[in-house]
Amino acid sequence: MLMKEKKIWLNIFIIASITYYTLQGACIYNGKMKILLAIAVVFGIVKIITSLRVDIKSFLILTGLVLVILCIFLKNKDSRLLIAVVALMCGIGETPEELITCIFMTKLVSYIFVLFTGGYHHINGVALHGGMLLLMFMCKYAKKMEEIHYIIMIGATLILILYTKSGSSAVGLLFMLFLILIYNSKGGKGVFNLKIIKYIYPICLFFNCFFALGIINAQIPMIGHIMPSTVNKLYMIIASFLDKLTTSRLTLVCYSFKWFGVSLFGGNIDYDQLHIGQEDYFNLDSGMIWLLQGWGIVITLIFMILTICLMVYFMETERYHYLIAAIVIAFWAINEDMLVSFGTNFLMIFMGQAIEHIVLKRSLYYGDTKENSLLLVRKK
Repeated sequence: MLMKEKKIWLNIFIIASITYYTLQGACIYNGKMKILLAIAVVFGIVKIITSLRVDIKSFLILTGLVLVILCIFLKNKDSRLLIAVVALMCGIGETPEELITCIFMTKLVSYIFVLFTGGYHHINGVALHGGMLLLMFMCKYAKKMEEIHYIIMIGATLILILYTKSGSSAVGLLFMLFLILIYNSKGGKGVFNLKIIKYIYPICLFFNCFFALGIINAQIPMIGHIMPSTVNKLYMIIASFLDKLTTSRLTLVCYSFKWFGVSLFGGNIDYDQLHIGQEDYFNLDSGMIWLLQGWGIVITLIFMILTICLMVYFMETERYHYLIAAIVIAFWAINEDMLVSFGTNFLMIFMGQAIEHIVLKRSLYYGDTKENSLLLVRKK
């Protein structure tokens, strides 16, 4: 009976949080909808607590975790961080297949509801949430993908691209189809087992910063002053090309670095500091840089380690469609602020499972016969 109750609390957390983030940016959105976040946090914490083993070690770890979350949350005042941590903890002891149906159906219903009640204020909302739905769809039917599923994905991709005319979504969704094509080709699985795949998130973050910082000084960051001018010119040609390709996203990141900088614990991004003219524009679209400036260096490092664990988890359990979704989100996050929101980066809920997988594997490797599943009892 308790297991069923845990599933109910977990599902309520997913439904409340995914619905809230899907409604954000919608024409019908209003401040009262924040009650969904409170519901998500309450039921998420109930699920976590009822899954704990009752011992002093678990109690101390949970207490310490709660204090850390509260401190960071009060510093950054970003509810997405709180929801991300709760999602990570809620996912421990589950499997992706147990969660993806609820995530997908919630996203689908709330997305359709938004479209039939006025849509989003910005057309990119239609593209972004629609794109995430396609990634969820791919993961949901990963083990039974048939021709009809591929037809649906290709058709929906073309509709979203033609209707929204969103460049970043077009790149992300076409990249998704390209990766699926590679996966289904002869020897395609070998590509997704390459070691470099594990580090795709840190690589994307590095290059996002590398080219943005270069634009600031018009030379290669850190070492530009000792490099030949021809090398710096070539670098700037590449940086300018990437900036145009991403519709000035790198220029916006450059501007954000100048105004807000980077700190250990984040909370840097504050649009109230800016004095933008009526015809001027600034919006930090890069999810990678939002992570770095909004949540700080410490959380960014932790997040990057978690993404590496996540990629290893998907690779070692041969969940290649989930791996494809993770790769697409990593590249998409360079252009869109969607990396730190559970409503778009739904893979956050699998990060706890990834840690659990690695800990259990290490425990077995060293011959530890004791049950070890972090804080939660792993489902047999």
